[in-house]
Order: sequence, then structure tokens, then C-alpha cells
Amino acid sequence: MNALNFNIKYGLLAGTLLIIVKYIILVSFEDVDELAVYIDYAGLIALAACAYLAVVEKRNQFNQGLITFGESFMICMYVTLIAAIMVAGFLYVYAAYIDPYRADRMVAETEKFMRNKKYMEEDIQKAIANARVYYKPMTQMVMGITVMLYGLFISLVVSAFTKRTKRN
Repeated sequence: MNALNFNIKYGLLAGTLLIIVKYIILVSFEDVDELAVYIDYAGLIALAACAYLAVVEKRNQFNQGLITFGESFMICMYVTLIAAIMVAGFLYVYAAYIDPYRADRMVAETEKFMRNKKYMEEDIQKAIANARVYYKPMTQMVMGITVMLYGLFISLVVSAFTKRTKRN
């Protein structure tokens, strides 16, 4: 197995795990719930674990147990890129084809909540407009790409812990 295959293997694994997490959240929670946030964190932990495993496997099989911070960082970013592309694609397909009426439900829920709390009409209309934009398929796809931002942080942390250079 060549070095690129580690990136692909663990990127696909991370992407699959993140898609499962996102699907659980989308199906189980109509609103932002504290539990949904924790479940989302579990997906990020899975991403970090996959990045770590990719680095360790490459370090041990190809580099005689040595790897620089930069090499480790790039491996983590490749894993993250593959996962982010998969999640972005899934979120687009989900919003456009699997549950295209979710946006309407979320807008109605937002309006109901704000009317019950006696918000001003102008604020309600702004919130509805924002919700309509937020739940569009393209916006959901862009939200999937935010995995790259988390991946940047994860890559820095994982690389700091996995780098191993030869001491003279």
C-alpha cells in the first residue's frame, strides 16, 4: 500500500463517520439541541482519530518510525479534505433531495417560537429570511466544508503529538 492510500483510506473512514453523525443529528433533532452539539463533537473526535491513525500508520510503515510536523500536518489535512468533501456532498443531497421540506419546517418553527416570545414583526421577518438562506442546499453544502476549519485545528494538534524526528 502506498503512502497516498493511507490518506484515502482514513479520509473515507472519517467522511463516513461524519456523515453518520450528521445524519443522526438531521433525523433526530429538528432544532439545535445540546445533545446534538455533543453528538457533533463525537464526529470531530472521530475525524481526529482517523487523522491520527493515518499519520501513525504512515510513520511506522514508510518512515522507520519518524515523521516531521509538516508531513504529519499534510496527512491530516488530506484526510480532512476527503472527509469535508464527502460531508459537503451529503449535506447538499440531504437538503435538496432527501428532506427538501426541512427548510420550510425550520422556518415555521422559527416563526412560531418568535411569535410566542412576542418578538417585533421586523425581527421575525429578518429571522425567517435568514433561516430560508441557511437551510438552502448550497448553504448546507458550504456548512459541510467548515469541516476543513475544524480539520485545520485538529491537524495542528495531531501533528504536534505525532511528530517524531531523529535525535542526533
